[in-house]
Amino acid sequence: MSGISNNNDAVINQQNILYYDKIAADYDAILYKDPSNADARKKVADKFTALVKTGRVLDFGGGTGQDLGWLVQHHYDIVFCEPSTVMRQIALERSNKEFPGARIFFIDHDKTDFRNWDKVFPFEPKADAVLANFAVINCIPDIDLLFTKLAAMINPGGIILALILDNSLTKRLQSNRKDTIKSFFNGNPVKIEIENKDQRQVIYIHTMNAIKKASSDNFKFKQAERLQGSGFTLIHLVRQ
Repeated sequence: MSGISNNNDAVINQQNILYYDKIAADYDAILYKDPSNADARKKVADKFTALVKTGRVLDFGGGTGQDLGWLVQHHYDIVFCEPSTVMRQIALERSNKEFPGARIFFIDHDKTDFRNWDKVFPFEPKADAVLANFAVINCIPDIDLLFTKLAAMINPGGIILALILDNSLTKRLQSNRKDTIKSFFNGNPVKIEIENKDQRQVIYIHTMNAIKKASSDNFKFKQAERLQGSGFTLIHLVRQ
């Protein structure tokens, strides 16, 4: 991780969790104010189900459980990981109400931080695929550590399908011109702060080259597909 201290990483992680705790009740409504988000979710679901026919899926940063419906429909064995206590509870209630009897394992709150997965193994057996939808990776500054930890949870040949914020140079300059220019020299991701209901979230715009480099020890980079009109790019990695 370049230029970001572990202590600062932990502080930002906790800050982001508090942010999602605060907006959890309104999260679904906020997300679907933009109709393109529903289209993006469908494209992710179509791509994922085409690549993963069966097996165990880690829904990493699963939020309020918006993807559980199509994951259950395709009969996956689901492991649900969400560090926001409030969002996780909404997802759990959704599971109990809408999908009783479905194979969904909710990781305990004290095991949801991937940074600690070398100390506390969160689930077993390992996953055959990981879904990281709607900019989960953009909440994480240290993607080198992220991909190392995820690699330990995925069987060889398993995939990661992740929807990330558009990281084109134009978008980065529009979001934070100063940090974008600095990133050319220090290699750090562009940082953007978002405020909502007196809570602040920090997100990181990782370049495609940074993602490829961070994942290269354990994953083969297969594809990056920009979803037109959505502001997102869908990336596909395969565990080596």
